[in-house]
Parts: sequence; C-alpha cells; structure tokens
Amino acid sequence: MTSSLSFFAAFQVHTYRRLNGHPFSTTMTTGNVKSIGSALFGLLFTKGSKKANRILFTDSLLIVIGFGLGAFTATLLRDSWHAQTILGAAFILLIVFMLTQYDLRRHPENY
Repeated sequence: MTSSLSFFAAFQVHTYRRLNGHPFSTTMTTGNVKSIGSALFGLLFTKGSKKANRILFTDSLLIVIGFGLGAFTATLLRDSWHAQTILGAAFILLIVFMLTQYDLRRHPENY
C-alpha cells in the first residue's frame, strides 16, 4: 500500500506543478501554508500590484481547505470503507487527470 501511495504522490507532484502561473504543491506541505502567509502579507503591506497576491492567496487557501475537507471526509469514511477509503482519493485524482488531458488537447499553449 505504501509503495502505491508513493507512486501516485510522485505522479501527482510531477504532473501538476503550477496553478494560475504560480508554483504550488498538490501534496499537502508547509509550502502551501507559506504561500498563504506570503500572499496575505503582500496583500496587506505592499503597495505594488495586489492582483497576483490575491490570486496566489485565493488559490493557496483553496488548496489547504480542499486538503482539510478531503482529510476530514476520509476520516469519516474510514470506519465504513476501511482501507478502501484510499480508492475515493484515487478516483478523484483519475477524474482530475482526465480533465487535465482533455484541457491539454484543447489548449496546448497553456502548458
């Protein structure tokens, strides 16, 4: 099970590296929390363009909230689904991968 998780985590990290032009980590790391703090600081205390900081803050916050909701849902499902709970996450990643491939074929200039 651990090797499968490692494989899919590596696949996920390698495939999805940027979001709205900003680097980000799809696996939950402290880098996402740091991005929230940096963008919030930029929004509150810098005088330059705030659009990039707002986008980075929103995207990073959604990633962290999404991770939290996914972890909470998996915890609730663990009692009834047991080890098969991981299949729910794998299914969601498969859908995201398919949507990305569809988008890549329609808009290759974005990648």
